Amino acid sequence: MKNLFILLLVAFTACNSVKNKKENNHSITDEMNEDNIKSKIIVVLKVNANEVDCFGAHGKQKCLQIKELGKDNYWQNQYEGIEGFDFKTGYVYNLQVEKIILKNPPQDVGDTFYKLLKVIKKEKPITDAMLSDYATLTVTKIQRGRDGYTATLKNDTGSLFTCTISIPNLEDNYVSLNVGDTVKIAGEYAESDPVQIFAKKIKVIERVALKNLPELTVTKVIGEKDGETIHLIDSKKKAYNMIVSIPNLGKDYIRLKVGDKLKVEGEYVDSFPTQIFVKKIHKLE
Repeated sequence: MKNLFILLLVAFTACNSVKNKKENNHSITDEMNEDNIKSKIIVVLKVNANEVDCFGAHGKQKCLQIKELGKDNYWQNQYEGIEGFDFKTGYVYNLQVEKIILKNPPQDVGDTFYKLLKVIKKEKPITDAMLSDYATLTVTKIQRGRDGYTATLKNDTGSLFTCTISIPNLEDNYVSLNVGDTVKIAGEYAESDPVQIFAKKIKVIERVALKNLPELTVTKVIGEKDGETIHLIDSKKKAYNMIVSIPNLGKDYIRLKVGDKLKVEGEYVDSFPTQIFVKKIHKLE
């Protein structure tokens, strides 16, 4: 009798484990009848190269980090995985998926699910260490286009380069540059005159618009309803205050912490402490 009880307990535990594993891997199908589906659309997801620790319905677990291209500016944790997707650590993916939103999701699980349709792209991410091997270039001309612009650049010996920088090509690696900005560009360099660069990633070294702005250090962060009040000092210990809020900055909103170093574009009001009406925040490395 005792052995029978142990066998039943093991069987129950195994079944429960399989159920939980299916839920964590986004294979919940019994709730996905047509009456329970609120919407279905096809989207493109970008999946980051590494999973992160997170806490889901079943406690501590590993989560994929995803961005819906054209919608998300920041990585989001995906707790239930992506049905049919075999993730390999160390690769960044672009996936065509079916995004399914349920009217009544299972208990302790989100209402949004993803089902893999096609792997569009799989590649190793370009790191800052890789970017350090590329020459520093200065932007000398910008020619605006429909989905981006063409930049003319030069290196420290005066050699010329051109690079077409567009949202369709660079996706969330797209950056807006101005004449005078210095950058490093990872990609394919064609043997031409000027050298044509097919960019994969761009790192801004210095923006000309920021050269005359003070370098500030965050000394205090006070949480508010839609953001934070930030206290800062410059290299001469002069004090500054600014309000950083989601309604004001929108997609350019970033969360700051004590010790962060930054430069801030905006209106500087002559007061004590100096009040900054923020337009954009640039964190320094």
